[in-house]
Amino acid sequence: MTNGFKDETSAIPVAKDIRGYPVDFEMPGATIAHKALQFIYNPQRSLAKSSAAMVQRWSIALSAYSYDIHHRSAQSIPHANYLSRYAISEEASTGDCLLNQPLPVSRSDLVRETRKYYHAIISCVRRGWRGDIKPRVPEFYKRREEIPVTCDGVLYYGDRIIVPPTLRTAVLNDLHSGDLGIEKMKSLARLTCWWPELNHDLNRIAKSCADCVHKTHRQPSKWTPWPVFSESWQRIHVDYCGPFFNKYYALVIVDSYSLWLEVYFTTTPSSEFTIQTLRKTFSKEGVPHAIVTDNGSHFTAKKATDWLNSVSCRHVLTPPRHP
Repeated sequence: MTNGFKDETSAIPVAKDIRGYPVDFEMPGATIAHKALQFIYNPQRSLAKSSAAMVQRWSIALSAYSYDIHHRSAQSIPHANYLSRYAISEEASTGDCLLNQPLPVSRSDLVRETRKYYHAIISCVRRGWRGDIKPRVPEFYKRREEIPVTCDGVLYYGDRIIVPPTLRTAVLNDLHSGDLGIEKMKSLARLTCWWPELNHDLNRIAKSCADCVHKTHRQPSKWTPWPVFSESWQRIHVDYCGPFFNKYYALVIVDSYSLWLEVYFTTTPSSEFTIQTLRKTFSKEGVPHAIVTDNGSHFTAKKATDWLNSVSCRHVLTPPRHP
């Protein structure tokens, strides 16, 4: 397999299959066609901390085994690709096919137009790519390992539908609906569809739309840090965490200057428990100038806000999960 994701996932079930072998059993050397994997899963190298969590979990699973990893070109190990590449001699029976992602075109139109414009590519996918077709469809030829075809004749690039020319206008109009800007349009397109000139067509539409141009050149919002105090207990941040063990919630109080932390547990977050806990904390540490919470009802209830006003503590509200 030349696809890195397939190579990675295929190693895990192999490792699980030999888990029951003797302790001193060594896994045979792994030969891969994806060159990057020899660095990712090399037992003599440590994995980068910035690696995806999924890749780190696979690396941890393979670290329990003794093995060597070698790279060879895909052309030199054709037997490894035989079962997934070998063309079947008969047409598969047509079953029900569903779009992975919604498109503003019907399935029947997609099947009809794909067969009309891409019949040669469908033939190559099913029977093997010929060298003489490369100059005619270079963008498809260089992606030939990632282009499958469904039983009813719809082409995919990975998990994105390849849209024939006659249906592209409808898809572009759908991507442009809402005037989201060029980056949002490209992000949506990466989830649903592909054709060779897709990025060029999206840029053309975005440049002709005033709203999209405005969003493209809009200045990013300025980041404003919290004011810095010169002593502790001037501003505190408060929020509930949990549940823990499906029962307990923790009221966490943090001083922004010293990072002093106090935690109180309860089975039910409420404004009564919040007031009771803050009163106890204020009696020890003093009343802060400001308290920062989210918009939870246990902080914004009238009883809680009236009590904070009575002790002359300014209440600052933030969006949820940003205490």
